[in-house]
Amino acid sequence: MNLKHFPRVPTVAEKRAWDAETIRQGTDSLVLMERAGSAVAEHIVRHYSERIRRVHVLCGPGNNGGDGFVVARLLKPFYEVVCWATEPDESRCSPDNVTNRRRYLASGGEVKLWDSQQFSAWCDVKCLVVDALLGSGLNKPVRGLLESVIHTVNRCESPVLSVDIPSGLPGDDRLQKSGLAIRSRHTVCFQAPYFSFFLSECTPWVPEFSVAEIGLVEGFFQDASSSATFYITPSALRSLVRPRPVAGHKGTFGRVVVVGGSQGMCGAPMLAARAAKAVGAGLVYLAASEACRMPAQTGLPEVIFIPAERLVDFSFAAPPDVLAIGPGWGREGGLEPLVEMAEKWPGTPWVLDADALNRLAETGIPWDLLRERCVLTPHPGEFDRLFRVPDEKKNTVERLKIAGEVAVGNSLVLILKGHRSAVVLPTGHRIFNTSGNAWLASGGSGDLLTGLLAGLLAQGYTREEASVIGVWLHGRSADLAARHEYKPLDLLHVLKYLPEAMQEIGFGVQA
Repeated sequence: MNLKHFPRVPTVAEKRAWDAETIRQGTDSLVLMERAGSAVAEHIVRHYSERIRRVHVLCGPGNNGGDGFVVARLLKPFYEVVCWATEPDESRCSPDNVTNRRRYLASGGEVKLWDSQQFSAWCDVKCLVVDALLGSGLNKPVRGLLESVIHTVNRCESPVLSVDIPSGLPGDDRLQKSGLAIRSRHTVCFQAPYFSFFLSECTPWVPEFSVAEIGLVEGFFQDASSSATFYITPSALRSLVRPRPVAGHKGTFGRVVVVGGSQGMCGAPMLAARAAKAVGAGLVYLAASEACRMPAQTGLPEVIFIPAERLVDFSFAAPPDVLAIGPGWGREGGLEPLVEMAEKWPGTPWVLDADALNRLAETGIPWDLLRERCVLTPHPGEFDRLFRVPDEKKNTVERLKIAGEVAVGNSLVLILKGHRSAVVLPTGHRIFNTSGNAWLASGGSGDLLTGLLAGLLAQGYTREEASVIGVWLHGRSADLAARHEYKPLDLLHVLKYLPEAMQEIGFGVQA
């Protein structure tokens, strides 16, 4: 899969070098600061204008604080702006910070020195706090006045928006353990997000973010080394999707076999089968225990039911294009069915989830069966059991390292599910998802994803393509459902909004 359309997640050092190279090529640093502050001010006006009457802008001594002074100056005509500075001595501030502080003062603004009691007295739900205290250069624990400021801000009831990065949060893979960082509701970052934004351990501080373009030079990242990390955008997915042949027939769009379903667990494979059909697979079969026959044939009349014990002997008109194995499968039976399926259909790709992963964890992983054919979709608990992760390494950073080794060593695609699911490719590259919400944390959600992946593979997408398209469609459908249906979500609401999510990336357009 060509990654050129997927934006990079730079390291902190790379992001600083990107800024420096842009300045070296002729863009003044003050111009970049003006663009950054303008992007934040525009976001505030667009998303908060009807909910706030006062904006508190907290400015530290560095360039992040300089961005804050730009925000304060631009918002002053529209809101009551209170600008708080943590450093009274201009000689201890960055030059661009001083310049924009003076510009703000010249526009008629006032800068107050930090006063926690006065700040707290003026904060309520009709206020917005803009955090421009510390940038990404943080390399030691926050102490002194800034520590007090962060504690005070985190106790206030006003929503907080951070400029580029929540103050106190590392931008790299250092896990946030102390909790001493601004708990933002939203972060507007510049040109690219930071790696830490995608770590589940950092979610309390950066639950959501948006990326603002500020005109850094194009083509700065030329390498595609296996250490490179990317993230999904709708425009990147549009480069992958293909038109749906107008003269196609059901065989054109592939045959999916969902293998799973046992006594009391018929719903899981039915959700997977429904999702595979909804994303456009031509034919969907459900191989399950006899206990699932009646629910499947009444609830999913378009799906062909096969008794599980007859699967490898079933007379298909053409071999299956993909096997989705695991939803509701149960843990009895071991790996013998996998061996039989591998012998019967040696070139057919597999999507493994749920009880398929549990069986592998209990019996050991037969890599010869899985190599070059599989998409594995574990959540963190399944991942830890599957790869025997010790307690001291049960965190997202370590899991990503292990996932990379497994994917490269066995030519697998591994989707580590979570708040920001990571698709780890056989090349070692990692691509983070940017869609989805907490309402997907529900039983059956993973079964929908399994079905979406299988349906995409059946239509001829590669494992890499199907994985990035599938995780985004899954999350985006849930985002649309949460917006329109409110809460709590029924999983069928996710499929209800799948067509709208597909339309956003041009998926399924006829040719």
